[in-house]
Amino acid sequence: MSIDPTKNVLDLMREHYTALRSLAEQLWGDEKDIPITISEWNILSSIQDGNETITMICSQCDISRQAAHKFIKGLEGKGLVSTTLSTERKGKKVINLTEFGRECHADTVILKNRIDQQISERLGKDNFKRLIDLLDKEWI
Repeated sequence: MSIDPTKNVLDLMREHYTALRSLAEQLWGDEKDIPITISEWNILSSIQDGNETITMICSQCDISRQAAHKFIKGLEGKGLVSTTLSTERKGKKVINLTEFGRECHADTVILKNRIDQQISERLGKDNFKRLIDLLDKEWI
């Protein structure tokens, strides 16, 4: 088996990521009536433990304050998060998942596990475990 010299890690990772995101969005859309963008999912994942500030979210998601405010406003409108003024950090907003947001996050974990199972079935359990081990390593 020869390796295609036009393929590289970045392109292959992008192709697989794009396919996985599309699959996740399709499965989510088949089960839920609430559309959630990739950026919104990233923010939801970063605040799952609660009490995150805009600054923390910007850092964790590598987005601007303006973008964070926009996405959080959208998430609030969908009933997934709530914002309050921090009692500990003067003038800072704290973002928390609502009960509905926690339910959606839990449903997402189930959905991701289903996708993992599909990949494991396609690649084989040993290859899937190797893939997870490789992706979990420090590359750079």
